[in-house]
Amino acid sequence: MATNTRVPNGVPYTLYYNRYSICSIMMRWLVDIRGQPKDDASRMDISLKEINIFEEEQFSEWYLCEVNPNGQVPVLGSDVAFDFPMSQTTSISEYIAARYPELLPGEHATKIHEMVHKMHEINFFTLSFKGSPKLASSFTDAALSRLADNTISERYRKALEYKLEILQRDKVKALEPEKTQAETDKARYYLEEAASLLDSSSGPWLFGQKRPTELDAHLVVMIARLTDVGRDSIVPQSLKEYSKKAMAEPSWLAIMEGRTTMYDGSGSKK
Repeated sequence: MATNTRVPNGVPYTLYYNRYSICSIMMRWLVDIRGQPKDDASRMDISLKEINIFEEEQFSEWYLCEVNPNGQVPVLGSDVAFDFPMSQTTSISEYIAARYPELLPGEHATKIHEMVHKMHEINFFTLSFKGSPKLASSFTDAALSRLADNTISERYRKALEYKLEILQRDKVKALEPEKTQAETDKARYYLEEAASLLDSSSGPWLFGQKRPTELDAHLVVMIARLTDVGRDSIVPQSLKEYSKKAMAEPSWLAIMEGRTTMYDGSGSKK
């Protein structure tokens, strides 16, 4: 059972992530730019644990049963703060931003909340992969092959069956042409709205802020992913210039270590 035990260096948390997961990159950068906590009780001591999705670690019994039944990253865990890890990107983001006020300037908090949630209604899987049905089916094959093993535990079998439902819902039909066009249009309209939030005369970040907000941490990564997969034609020029400056920030460079947001098969997956 989680407790509210005070810890000198902050409450301990673990961020489960993969360096090529778009939402993981968002949360890693959010953590890095979060600034100072609103008080000592809000301080978060966040360690990182990478999940090797290329070796299907997200399908393991440990991960599905003890970390995230959806078998996805990112996840925020804490034996002190939570009874079970937090697995929705928007929930993780808001949890951190609520404790680090520099991410959530009061006068813009409502719009930031709205725009973060609206962004995550877009299917990033659809936008990241251009019409590859075999890729989608490979995920279901990973679950089905494990379900064919009669020696697995009952809890693992139930977890895999649930994961299979998630895959069939979110991945199998996500790369069909009609879905791709719909998600591309949704992203284009979203980015046009995001561009209207820039005020370069006051500051380089959204809303003319002098430092990045919670929404910046999501938006820059979204633009980077669209650029990496050749969909940058839907990104307004003002956002291209904004993201170029953001991706020159030391915090971004430290997290990305020269990588793009997509694994292209040419280098290390870890």
